[in-house]
Amino acid sequence: MKPPNVRKFIPAAMQNRLNALTDACRAALPGPDRSMAVGAGMFLLLFLMFFGLHLLCAKGVSMALTHLNEKGPVSVTLRGVESAAFPPGMLASECLIHNGKTGALARIGNVTIRPSLTALFSGGFGLSLHGTMAQGSVDAVLRTQSFTNLKTLRLSATVDGVRLKKLLLVQEHFPVLDGVVSGRGVLDTSGNGALDLHAGLLKTTFEFPALSGYPIMGGKLAATFANGVMQVDELRLQSGADFQINVRGTMRPQWSNQPDAVLNLAGTLRAPAERIVPGPMGAKINPGKDTRFTLQGSVAAPKYVFE
Repeated sequence: MKPPNVRKFIPAAMQNRLNALTDACRAALPGPDRSMAVGAGMFLLLFLMFFGLHLLCAKGVSMALTHLNEKGPVSVTLRGVESAAFPPGMLASECLIHNGKTGALARIGNVTIRPSLTALFSGGFGLSLHGTMAQGSVDAVLRTQSFTNLKTLRLSATVDGVRLKKLLLVQEHFPVLDGVVSGRGVLDTSGNGALDLHAGLLKTTFEFPALSGYPIMGGKLAATFANGVMQVDELRLQSGADFQINVRGTMRPQWSNQPDAVLNLAGTLRAPAERIVPGPMGAKINPGKDTRFTLQGSVAAPKYVFE
């Protein structure tokens, strides 16, 4: 059985440095003993490096969880933890993300955590995570702002094929939603970041007095975060050309007995005549044309005003 080619796991920049070190060793050693000595030296160097990465991963996970659980709005618990053989890192059967007031938010299964060499070579310490979530997958990197600033953590994540109905957060607090979501986001512990999500097969049974139900829709959300406030740059829900909702504005998340947010949004609604319910609110919607509206209040108690 051939030994694993460890070089394929090493970034190009580090490979170049190892090659330079190898050449220097060969030049300094006498001819007959060069190959053996260099080989032993390289093996020792790689052993120390990967052993150090094992320790770094375990210590990094412990520090990151402690900081998140003390300072963040959520707590993170790892279950079924064991060491990963190669490359270095750790495995967990489950990662549970929880809020003390609202309960469980998300569950990630079959978790693999490894040191992030990308973060290391860009000026910080980091951990990469891969797992399954709600019939989809999630890949994330949790890293420090720099080598010296260990208090500010930044999470960047990519999700693919996540089923909304299978998310703990949706099951508990937004059971009227379903669909498949993919995209990416970045958020740090100061409340700054960005979000870019795409959704398909969106279904909802949300009751809106001016509409008699919703078609199956596609959707897009592009937003930024500044000090915890969410700026919605684009929120679009669409089914063909005759049904479309576009929204922009701000949302200020709140953590109480359930996830909520203070709304300050404005947008347009386009719906066919057969979906408009006769009444005071429905009378303000022009069938097949964009109708402007504002949305304030909160997610739990929204207030709509049509122009």
